Amino acid sequence: MSYDEEDDFLNEEVDDIISQIRNQGKLLKKPEAVAPDLSKEDLEGFIIKNAGKVVNNSLEMMERMKIEVLAGADAKMIESVSELVKATTSAIDSLAKLKISEDKIKAQKEITQMNIDAKVSKEEDDTPKLTFTRNDILKMLDNKEPTTVDV
Repeated sequence: MSYDEEDDFLNEEVDDIISQIRNQGKLLKKPEAVAPDLSKEDLEGFIIKNAGKVVNNSLEMMERMKIEVLAGADAKMIESVSELVKATTSAIDSLAKLKISEDKIKAQKEITQMNIDAKVSKEEDDTPKLTFTRNDILKMLDNKEPTTVDV
């Protein structure tokens, strides 16, 4: 093999590698960007569903990256794992806050209902109550006919 033939062979190999790299992007399926049609009622379900996906994917990725970091990764890899942990923790914290808020609203509704029930039961109490004022009693006494008692 002469120098020119060897050079041509290397050029062909390099061109082949470059074409493989260029075609590799075409083989991957690109996700379709679909903007969801959301209403107020669907928003909570959408947030919970997608936040759950994000957390699950982040946890899986953390496990994979953990192995690489333990195997001896560079500083950039360690920094990226750190950022991933931070983002995952933030997502989990947001979901926890959402759950706590929902529970708080539910408890507040129950307390309000209990207060309403207590007021209704007080009003339905059948024990007689005096609803006279002092003036009403004096008027009743004045209208009464005097009775005489013989001794």
